Amino acid sequence: MFEKFTPEYQVNKRVRSFMDHSATQNNVEIDKARLLFKYNDDKSFVHLYEGGKYIKALTVRSILEFFGQDYSEQHQAALEDYLRKTAKTEHIDLAQINVVICDVKGTLGAHLYEGAKYRKKISTVDLVAHFLSQKNE
Repeated sequence: MFEKFTPEYQVNKRVRSFMDHSATQNNVEIDKARLLFKYNDDKSFVHLYEGGKYIKALTVRSILEFFGQDYSEQHQAALEDYLRKTAKTEHIDLAQINVVICDVKGTLGAHLYEGAKYRKKISTVDLVAHFLSQKNE
């Protein structure tokens, strides 16, 4: 019962609504929708997958707009900083870092991968807070 009051639960609930919306918009089975955050060619990317099948690239702008926030370049830079910091902390080559948000056995969460190798579950709050909380200047 108390789990519903934790920041992780609340953020996962909001992220789930975004994923459900994105899945519906792109004719993806909701329970197979996955968001992949990665860094490549000096830029971060967010991709929508259905299971292991690539569906489309999403923009940080579209994610922010869903949450009612205005986009600025600071949001993109903050996501890139998060991926760099996580790669360094976890001793993963930046080109190999993959953060996946997906539903596992009815529980939405963020997971860290090194390429295709699973490393560990990570906080969705930390990921989302890095790029949603940036202020426009």
